[in-house]
Amino acid sequence: MVLNASPLAAAMHVHQRKVLSKYHFEEIAALLRRATGIALHSNKLKLVETRLADRLNILDMDGFQQYLDFITSPSGKAEHEHLINALTTNLTRFFREHHHFDYLDAAISTDNLIPSRKTPLRVWSAGCSSGEEPYSIALTLWANKQFMALNNVKILATDIDTEMLEAGALGQYSKEALKDLSQAHKNHFQETSADRVQIADNIKAAVFFRRLNLVEAWPMSKQFDVIFCRNVAIYFEQDTQKQIFERMGRLLKPGGTLFVGHSENLNVFSNCFKLVAKSTYKYIGG
Repeated sequence: MVLNASPLAAAMHVHQRKVLSKYHFEEIAALLRRATGIALHSNKLKLVETRLADRLNILDMDGFQQYLDFITSPSGKAEHEHLINALTTNLTRFFREHHHFDYLDAAISTDNLIPSRKTPLRVWSAGCSSGEEPYSIALTLWANKQFMALNNVKILATDIDTEMLEAGALGQYSKEALKDLSQAHKNHFQETSADRVQIADNIKAAVFFRRLNLVEAWPMSKQFDVIFCRNVAIYFEQDTQKQIFERMGRLLKPGGTLFVGHSENLNVFSNCFKLVAKSTYKYIGG
């Protein structure tokens, strides 16, 4: 006689902790690096185990070997997107590293960033996560009388994480996310519920969200006046960082500005950039 497991026992089995071995970690890390260029080091084993636990439970899998067999099979191709979404880091907030936005505001006049009617100001937010960075850029530009209409501004916001891109395009945030914003900036959000807000349509319309893998081909052909690529390159090996920054240099207009994270130093990789302020570089060619 065979007794069926009780619902409680079945639930306990499904949600039983799945242990990630060093071998399976290395296989997953290699897969992620091939797909995205992102390097996962051994100290991230527990993080990977935790972040992929939900995927194993959703797929009703017993362990990571079964998951690897699936994701490397033809039928598991769609799972690659879920893997990438689970393992990419999305730490962000509005006006993070505020000095960059102060510099951008000042540069509107001093660097002749005011575009002609035929040439909009073009800004790229690379690694935009859930949209706080590109919307902070739009809010900064809107506050300057030269850009109040925002119809002469185009902000491209890219990320590899499709879930974050969907959140950014939606433009809805918790009220807690606005706690450090000035009242002038808060005025561009409308309350939608007791704890949620929606960004204003005119700010939202200036930002275009697109999926982009930084280690694959880039579809952009027109140059940018400003690029934000902050705390993104740190997840790649140095040779990949060098390639990404050099490619970004070629997409910047002469004298264009590149903002990077506080721990990133472009002079290590290239002589095409000149440091002009804290983690702020001008493209000088070369």
